[in-house]
Amino acid sequence: MIWVIVAVIVGILIRLISLAAASEKPDRPVKRAEPKTDPTAETARAEAEKYDKELEEKYFQSPLTKRIIACISDGTGRLPEQIDVYEDRVTGRTEGAVRAFDFLTERVPKLEKKSFAYRDKDCCGDYDTFYKDSSPAKALAMAINRILGGEYDMKWEFGKDYWGAGGGIYRSWINHVVLTLKATIDF
Repeated sequence: MIWVIVAVIVGILIRLISLAAASEKPDRPVKRAEPKTDPTAETARAEAEKYDKELEEKYFQSPLTKRIIACISDGTGRLPEQIDVYEDRVTGRTEGAVRAFDFLTERVPKLEKKSFAYRDKDCCGDYDTFYKDSSPAKALAMAINRILGGEYDMKWEFGKDYWGAGGGIYRSWINHVVLTLKATIDF
């Protein structure tokens, strides 16, 4: 009998607490969640290009970029014929002599890519997540070219890899950016 009375009292207390908690909540209209759209390849590419432009401007304004140019130049005021921009170093070649600005030696962090994700259909028609990477090496190369008066042509050097026996899967990636002086004398 006592157990029945205790159970009834506990039930009444729980009901009172739940009613008190419900009365403390103000009546707010329910907001419906807007459907979230996944970014497309075009928006990811636009975000990566915007990020690259911001990096280029940052590198253009940085005194470190001017120090890199001084290290890879020969000190005579002559422009290097070729400048290679890697993620961990920048090299310059002037009259056959190669000079390098090594990020590890100079205690400068490596150039890190930033990835922008988007969803798209893969080869089987299923939706999958892909990534568009930014290119800090390209941004640094563009900033160096701007500082040196736009005298350089820019191109990518690609690394290549083969997997498996007999060729297998072929893969290539951007290895570094090459700036070469524009030709001024024609035949």
